[in-house]
Amino acid sequence: VENPTTKVKLINLPDSTVVELQPNAKLEYTSDFADNRKINLNGTAFFKVHKDKEHPFRVFCGETTTTVLGTCFTVTEGEEDSVSVKLYEGSVQMTVIGNSHNWLLSPGEEFVYNEQEVTVEAFNRFKDFDNVPLKSVLKYIRDSYGYEVIMPKSYINMQITLRLNEKENLTDVIHILAEMYNLNPQINEEIKKVTFKSR
Repeated sequence: VENPTTKVKLINLPDSTVVELQPNAKLEYTSDFADNRKINLNGTAFFKVHKDKEHPFRVFCGETTTTVLGTCFTVTEGEEDSVSVKLYEGSVQMTVIGNSHNWLLSPGEEFVYNEQEVTVEAFNRFKDFDNVPLKSVLKYIRDSYGYEVIMPKSYINMQITLRLNEKENLTDVIHILAEMYNLNPQINEEIKKVTFKSR
């Protein structure tokens, strides 16, 4: 599967794993994927892996292998065989060709392989809104998920303090806002629009 476009391409794999394939990225998998969950990746992709303890999920990128049981992470292939893996949820095990060491990542850790060197560092996996107008969150939803959000005008400038996981599911974000403001959301998948109405 290739993404020659300038937008993120959403792919549903046969095992129900969801992949966000970035522009110019490419992934390959076999026809017996449900039993053999191996992916070759060129470029950058975010994976929300369907849990299946019987069949580990592996992403091969450059010299690295990311092994997963069920989790959310981004793999980025950089220049000169460098690879970065950011973990948002769950756990992954990293291996590098020719190196007997295994690295186990926790949420909020980034594994970087560059010029045969490995580093593991913390990164901020949250998006914080600290006492800002609600319209800032609506803009974030539009920019991050591609959905237009319609909210009653009286709410737009209300102040909000909120912390979201950067790869939070859109329906969870909508549910949080609906509960906070006691509103009913309607999601139109076809035109990518969310409308909040008073209860």
